[in-house]
Amino acid sequence: MSDSRAAEVDRAYSELADLEYVASSMDGLVEVTVGARGDLRAIHLDPRVSRSRDADALADHILTAATEAAAFAAPRAAQVAAALLPPHVDPVTADLVFDPLLYELDRLTSVPRRGQYGFDGEPLPVLDAGIDYAALRQRVSAQRDRASHVSETVTSDDGLIDATADVRCRLISLFLDSRVFRMGNSMLLAQQITATTYRAAGLAREGMWA
Repeated sequence: MSDSRAAEVDRAYSELADLEYVASSMDGLVEVTVGARGDLRAIHLDPRVSRSRDADALADHILTAATEAAAFAAPRAAQVAAALLPPHVDPVTADLVFDPLLYELDRLTSVPRRGQYGFDGEPLPVLDAGIDYAALRQRVSAQRDRASHVSETVTSDDGLIDATADVRCRLISLFLDSRVFRMGNSMLLAQQITATTYRAAGLAREGMWA
């Protein structure tokens, strides 16, 4: 990979890591922040959420806001990710975790000889003879397919929160027991929902690589 290409890739990954979008519930009492891949970053709950005592509605507001924030993030993420993908790949539908790596493996092995150039016009490095790049690509591709189907559900230690998340830490479903309002602390509740989601995503990733 040339220095210019490496710098372009580094910039794209850095921008994707920094990208965040926030969506709010209709009543303005719930805010959810997600990253470029729809991954949950933070939840903010206004203290007034406890007045309704409707745990199902609160869970729905959080999940809806997370989904909307992910939809807002997707176009910008696709624009940034275009630098990591070949021209024929639609960044809107691409897997931003695995597809750039698959593209790079294809680029490296397109003409694996010193002094030759890949299909993007960049000079190709000499490949390490000790690495089976075809087998590596096959494993990465298999994990990509598996990642789209793997999720896990985790219950919080107090048994009041059930969160389901995928390997990218996208919140898929959320159940809140009505007793969560007894905490009397909206910040603590938001932190516990976020932590439970992170635990679910961590287990999903472990399952994907098992």
